[in-house]
Amino acid sequence: MTHAGTNQRPSTLEQVTASMHREPRWFERHVLWFGLSLIFGASLVGGAALVFSGALASVDADLWSRNLRGYTGFGEITGFAAVLLVVLACAFSLRKRVFQESRWLGRGTVMAWLWIHVYAGVLSVVAAFVHAGFGLFDGGVTTGQVAFWLLVAIVASGVAWRLSYRLLPPGAALEVGNYDRHATRVRAEQQALELEKRSAGGSPELHRFKEWLLAGERSPADVANASQGLAAHERARAAEMAELAASRGRALGRHALQARYVARLQNWRRWHVPLSLLFVLCVVAHVVAAYDVPAEVLGLDRARLEPLVGASPALTGRHPSRACATCHADIYEEWRHSMHARALTSPLMIVQANQVDRLELGSTSSPDPRLFCVNCHAPREVTLTQEATLPWPGGPDMNEGIGCAVCHQLDGVPEPGEAGFSTGVAARLELGSTMLGSIAGAVGNPYHQSRAGEAYRRDPNALCAGCHAVQLDRNADGKVENGRDLVLQSTYLEYRRYRDAGGTGTCIGCHMPVRSGTRAAASARIPDDQDFVAPARVLHSHAFVGADYPLDLPPAQNPHRVEREALLKRAAVLALERVEQRGQELVVEVAIGNVGAGHDMPTGFAFARQLWVELVVEDGAGSRVFESGVLARVTDDLCDAATLAAGNRIGEHVVGCDGPDPQLVNLQRMLVDLVDVKRDAVQNVVLSSRGEPIAVAAPGAQEVSIQKLAGGAVARVRPSDQQPLTGLEPNETRRFAYRVPLAGARGTLRVRARLLFRHLPPYFLRDLASRQPEGETPLLAPLIENLEILPLKQAERRLN
Repeated sequence: MTHAGTNQRPSTLEQVTASMHREPRWFERHVLWFGLSLIFGASLVGGAALVFSGALASVDADLWSRNLRGYTGFGEITGFAAVLLVVLACAFSLRKRVFQESRWLGRGTVMAWLWIHVYAGVLSVVAAFVHAGFGLFDGGVTTGQVAFWLLVAIVASGVAWRLSYRLLPPGAALEVGNYDRHATRVRAEQQALELEKRSAGGSPELHRFKEWLLAGERSPADVANASQGLAAHERARAAEMAELAASRGRALGRHALQARYVARLQNWRRWHVPLSLLFVLCVVAHVVAAYDVPAEVLGLDRARLEPLVGASPALTGRHPSRACATCHADIYEEWRHSMHARALTSPLMIVQANQVDRLELGSTSSPDPRLFCVNCHAPREVTLTQEATLPWPGGPDMNEGIGCAVCHQLDGVPEPGEAGFSTGVAARLELGSTMLGSIAGAVGNPYHQSRAGEAYRRDPNALCAGCHAVQLDRNADGKVENGRDLVLQSTYLEYRRYRDAGGTGTCIGCHMPVRSGTRAAASARIPDDQDFVAPARVLHSHAFVGADYPLDLPPAQNPHRVEREALLKRAAVLALERVEQRGQELVVEVAIGNVGAGHDMPTGFAFARQLWVELVVEDGAGSRVFESGVLARVTDDLCDAATLAAGNRIGEHVVGCDGPDPQLVNLQRMLVDLVDVKRDAVQNVVLSSRGEPIAVAAPGAQEVSIQKLAGGAVARVRPSDQQPLTGLEPNETRRFAYRVPLAGARGTLRVRARLLFRHLPPYFLRDLASRQPEGETPLLAPLIENLEILPLKQAERRLN
């Protein structure tokens, strides 16, 4: 547009004046942005309501669970939206200052960008609110909460800043006219200079009058009285000076008001900008913590974690089991008294592991196989240390054994026997705050995320595989074979054969039976510790009851004693199938069977389990005609021929035997320092019914109480009939014949049989105790008194 009759462009002042009086464009109207923001904000809230209803859980229960938390699929989407909105809001400042001529940010007027700035900021709060969900109301202080409330403060200060620009200027105009403090100050200085000019050449009284005027505000009456002392020719000049002084005073007053109004207009900016910078730092910290970046980075190198023993779980990504007690108090109490919890602190573990390290594994490479024992007994803690000697420094949290994280942070499905190695279970533990379980989309809480784990989806019993198959491929040929490699425990492999043969029992069914209750987080407060009421759950015991109990407790104090006895008793059967007299000899056939275990019986470290038959024959006079497997005291030893064999040094620790019991039936395997494979007369390898080589003691082998790399567990042989005393396979019944001489027996014969179990042999413990170095605790020898013998089954027959 040009002026009429000229070709000249309008001046800059004219352009500004014209822009001030033109109608706002469509994108400069806040009504448009308000409407768009209302639609977008309603969509965010509606999406949150849809998620919370559970309508999307059928798509992917982990990703779209009804949890309103930042880690869900919806939470990540809204969190990303909140960040984008914050960036869009910040673009206003860039548009004003840096990118005025930019191809992209330079488009649009400043007013349009101002409304984008305002409404993007408000919407970012809404997006952040639905992103955080229940996380905003957690009891603790988190980086996410701090970031959210900083964002609220930023938006509130920005809105207040915008409102002050709308509300303050009209009132300020009536008092100060404008905000040009510089012009006002210049005017006051000019008026002071004019006063100097008026007083120049005047009398001393006139100069004193000027100083009096400059000293403060003067009323007309005061000015009139003060000017009476001046000469008549100076009074007119004094009146002009009084007006100048009054004008200067008004200018100074306006300058102070201008400063006050400017401060009130800019006061919110003083909060807005620093809060924005602090918010950016907090968001970065929040994202880093939410995605477990410290744990992931530090977890790459085990050695870098060593200085962090006892440090925050947020850094190490390793959470002690006691942290679970807030919500899972019942489960935690079950676990706390279990042998899993004592896997690293039981006296036998400490003494045996230390001796294995000192006498056998200490000179091997590290961590494999030097940490072979502790890798299995403490997969979480072993990642924080390279030490094999127990106990470890760091208190209970550093010595908790098989804790919650071992199963509930185990990513993937462990292979049998892999837990003994650094590349096994310890390497599979997922660092951070995500717990894995069998339930997809578990109820949200302030402490951890939850998702369904691969092992839980496929077969949760496979979680036992890593530790409950202890074996070492000694010759590194890619396969583990009896007699050629170190095989100390094969429980999980036995279970897998049982299942392949059609067995229906499970590890969980026996060792984690269903218990009463329907709330997994029974002690969690709603909504403080748990966002909302969870559906009813099927709960399993976490006592992990098995053959062992704490040796440092008297048996009566074992909290799980009743469950342990029930488990063992229902696994076995005993019967006196044949009792007949043949001249001066009584033939007794005892049948024992494994009817309740989905693995061999005994299993585990079967060289440390004693399952034997106690047989007693009495005549009519009450005299004992025969006995086998009878102990005078609980701490006496079975008179096993192999243990008592000449040259077997461990036999020196046997108590209560005058000689071997040749008819003893004791299904305890024997741990020897050197194994070989069984061969026939022409040196062909003999295979078992399972098609596997049979491990036997090599020539010159000794029974030992610590594992040797060249050794292993072998079956004993009953001297009376050369029957191998191997463990009973699932559903197997085996018969053993006793030949009882009857010379001198009178009257009715009474035959009593009991199937007995003891989880540790006394001589085994005495051998270990004899090698304890001075100062090592706990002392093993006094704890032998805490052994108990558990009768599993009994049978009785009378013969006239």
